[in-house]
Amino acid sequence: MTYPDGWKEFCYWRKMNPDAPLPDGVNLSELYRFAARYRLSYSYQGINLQDYPEQSVEAYGCLLGVFLAYSAFEQLYKAVGLTQIRGKHIVEEWSIEDKSIAEELRKRYKVIDFLHDKVSADQLKQRIMEFQLGNNHNILVLATAIRHLVAHGVMTVHGGNVNSKTTIAFCSMLKECVDNKTQHCFENYVLNSIVVRR
Repeated sequence: MTYPDGWKEFCYWRKMNPDAPLPDGVNLSELYRFAARYRLSYSYQGINLQDYPEQSVEAYGCLLGVFLAYSAFEQLYKAVGLTQIRGKHIVEEWSIEDKSIAEELRKRYKVIDFLHDKVSADQLKQRIMEFQLGNNHNILVLATAIRHLVAHGVMTVHGGNVNSKTTIAFCSMLKECVDNKTQHCFENYVLNSIVVRR
């Protein structure tokens, strides 16, 4: 299935309850946009380039994969807004704290150094530094940086003398974590607690 787990159930619920109000903060059109972005991210298999080494093509594809995964997560946030579930807002979920993955990512410090050097926003730069120092394990900070650098054309697979293999491993871990976080938030802020299983 290319949509989030439970999306079919959500759509069936909407069909059976067309007049049921959604909680304050939930925007239905933005939620449908989220599902489309999630589907694109989930279905994405990489890119096809001529006259590039195979590993460089895979590395660029992985960078775009992180961009797409982050875009879906960001769109879910827009769709749900400040809807409160069990005393929490989705904005409080804007982190992925995973010590073991964070430690693996820190081993690829050249990528993190490149992200830190190239991002222009001071706040994001500071968050990357805090991550590098081990003051937190919020790997979403790195996905945010990649999203910005890919969108603005700054990110390259060999930036900071990083080899393609390192970029692929780094981005593959990030994408999986962002995908898992997106699914978790969809289940908790839309499917289970808000709409389908009240």
